[in-house]
Amino acid sequence: MSSSKATPASRLGDLAWSKSPRTSSELFTLTYGSLVTFLLTLHPPSVVSAKLFSIGESIGSRLIDDYLSKTRQLSSSPPQCSSFGMTAEAVSKTGMKMFLNATATHEALPDADGYEIHIKNNPLTSHLELPPGMPLVYSNVIGGCVQGCLKSAGW
Repeated sequence: MSSSKATPASRLGDLAWSKSPRTSSELFTLTYGSLVTFLLTLHPPSVVSAKLFSIGESIGSRLIDDYLSKTRQLSSSPPQCSSFGMTAEAVSKTGMKMFLNATATHEALPDADGYEIHIKNNPLTSHLELPPGMPLVYSNVIGGCVQGCLKSAGW
């Protein structure tokens, strides 16, 4: 797993978070929960998981512009992601902090060309209670958002 020491990417994420306008985290969490609850009244959990991922992709394809704009404004030398590993670090250390105030780490997948991002304090799940065994990927919007950003950035 990546180190938890402050890296340039994590410092940039902290700086971006400190300068961003905020909304109440409870309002954000409860609004998202209401959306998921509404979707569950219309569709089975597996379909809702797919819809959340699709919503995230749509958000991510637009969020990348905000990310690039903010990192260029806040740093004289924003991170240049010349490898997928550098991109994973930028997503986990800068992006997650910048948009969710979440602490995240990244880890290379064994036997694959990819990375896992582990969110330590996911704000979407702060008031979450799911029935045991429910096949719902509740935070799938975040995965979709990351994928939408990466697709828009050419990865």
